Amino acid sequence: MRFFLAGPLALATALASLTPTRAEACGCFAPPTPAEPVVQAGERILFAVNEGVVTAHIQIQYVGSASEFAWLVPLPAVPKLKIGNDDVFNELEKATAPSFVLDSSGTFCGGGGFGCGSADSALARDSNPEPMSPAVIVSSVGPYDYAVVRADSKQPMLDWLNDNRFFVPTGTESAIDPYIHEGAYFLALRLRSGQAAGDLVPIVLEYESDLPMIPIILTSVASAPNLGILVWVLGEHRAVPRNYQHVLVNHERINWFGQAANYAEVVAQAIDEADDHHAFITEYAGSSAVMVGILDAPERFPRRSQLEGISRARTFFTELYNHEAINWRQLQAIVQRHYGNPEDLSTVNERELFFERLYRYSETDAATLAYDPLTLTEEIWERIVTPSLEAGQLFRDLPKLTRLYTVLSPEEMTEDPVFGFNADLPDVPRQHTAYLSRDCDDNEAPNYLTLEDGRVVESNGVGDSPAGRQIPAASEIQVLGLEGPPQVIRSVGATTEDAGGCSSNSARNRGAADLIVIFASVFSLRAWNRRRR
Repeated sequence: MRFFLAGPLALATALASLTPTRAEACGCFAPPTPAEPVVQAGERILFAVNEGVVTAHIQIQYVGSASEFAWLVPLPAVPKLKIGNDDVFNELEKATAPSFVLDSSGTFCGGGGFGCGSADSALARDSNPEPMSPAVIVSSVGPYDYAVVRADSKQPMLDWLNDNRFFVPTGTESAIDPYIHEGAYFLALRLRSGQAAGDLVPIVLEYESDLPMIPIILTSVASAPNLGILVWVLGEHRAVPRNYQHVLVNHERINWFGQAANYAEVVAQAIDEADDHHAFITEYAGSSAVMVGILDAPERFPRRSQLEGISRARTFFTELYNHEAINWRQLQAIVQRHYGNPEDLSTVNERELFFERLYRYSETDAATLAYDPLTLTEEIWERIVTPSLEAGQLFRDLPKLTRLYTVLSPEEMTEDPVFGFNADLPDVPRQHTAYLSRDCDDNEAPNYLTLEDGRVVESNGVGDSPAGRQIPAASEIQVLGLEGPPQVIRSVGATTEDAGGCSSNSARNRGAADLIVIFASVFSLRAWNRRRR
C-alpha cells in the first residue's frame, strides 16, 4: 500500500534551503505478481510532531492476499519501528467525527543511523569503494519482517528489494524516482511466514523530521480509485496543508432533513472543485483533550500480574472478555498462533461468537495442555496494551489535534501533500448546526436555513435548490499559510434574506462575532467509492 510522508520533489528542491527536514511515511503496496495485485483501499494516519521528531501511526488497509503483502515507505531518516493498535483510529474517529444538527425550535409557532550517504561518509571518501549493500537494518517487529534500505541510488535498492522479495511492479519503477536522493531511505515491510490476515496491525514509525508529508506519488502505483485519505496531526498548533488547497463544504448542499446522508458525496464534489482536485477539508481542529484519558484510561485493561497468575484458560479469556478494550480481532490472531484454529475461529466475524467458541475450546484437554498465561499475556501487552498506552500519551504531550480528509484517484496523485502549522487560525468544532425558520401564517411558505457562515438560504432541506440554481459544493476554496488568515481563492459570498414570520431568535440574533466558520467533513468509507462526475 502507499503511505504518506513525502513532499513533491519539485517543492522539496525549490525550498531546500528554506524548509526543515521532510517527513516521509506512507508508502506503497508492492504486488508480488501482476496477476494478483495488492491494491490499497484506504489510509488513516496519525502524525505527532514534537521537537524535530515525527511519530506516525499508520493503519494498513488493502484489498488483496495478506500472504503476499509487501509495503514500501520512503523516509528521510532511519526510523524506529513499533506495532500499533487499530483502536487508536477507532477512538479518534469517535472523538473527532463531525455531527450535524437541524435546530427548528420556535419555528412553527407552537408546532538516525549509519550509511546515510552524506559527503562525509566512508563511501564518499573512498575513490574505489567496495560494492555496498543498500540494506541498513534487517529485522522484525510484531508480525512483520522489515528492512531499511538506502535510497541514494535507485538500481542497487531495486536489486536488493527484488532479491529479498520486496517487489516493485514491472513498469512502475519510475514512481519511486522522486524519493531517490542522497540521504534518503525506504522501509520495506512484509508479513513473516505463517502470519495470518488478522496480523496486519498498524505500524508506528518514529524518525527525525520537522514536517509530515504523504508520498502520494508512490501511492498511485497500486491505489484503489477514489482513495479516501484521513489524516490526524498532533502538534503545538492547528495543522494545515502547505501545498494543497483547503476547501470549506457548502452547508447549503447538506441534506439537513436526512441526517446529512449526502455528506460524503458533497465532500467529494467540493474537493473536485479545487485545482487539480488537490485539496483537503478540515474536519476538526482543537484541543487534543478530546482524546486524553481514552486510550490510557484507568482500568481500561486488566492488570498484567492478574492475567499472568490465572491458572485456567477459560478464566483467563473471561477476564479478557470483560475488558472490551482488548481488541478481539487482534486477540483472535494471538490465539490462533498459540492454539492453531480451534473451533474454526478464523471464520468468526463477531466478538460474542469468538468468545463463545473460545470458551468451548478452553475446556478441552488440548487447550489445558497448551495454555500458557505468561506467553499469552506477554503478546497481548506487546500487540494491544502497550501501543494503546503509548498512543494515549501523545495526546497528553501535544495540545492541538487536527483532522484532515481528502479523496484522490491514482491519476490525481501527482503531488505529495505536505503539512505545516498555523497558530493564527481558529479552531474547527465537530458539531455543526443549521437553524430552520418559515412564515407561520403561510402554509405554502418556503423553508429557510440560517447557516453557520451567516447566510440565510431558501432550502428544501435535502441539498437541492428549490429554484433549480446550481449550488457549488464548496462554499470557499482557500490557501492556508503558516501564519495569518486564509487567502480566499473563491467564495459563494454571503447573502441575508428576510425569512419573515416567527423564526427562532437563536438563529436571527446571532452576531457576526459569534459566527463560526466551519471547515466540515465527515469521513466515510462511502467516499472512497464515490463516483466522480
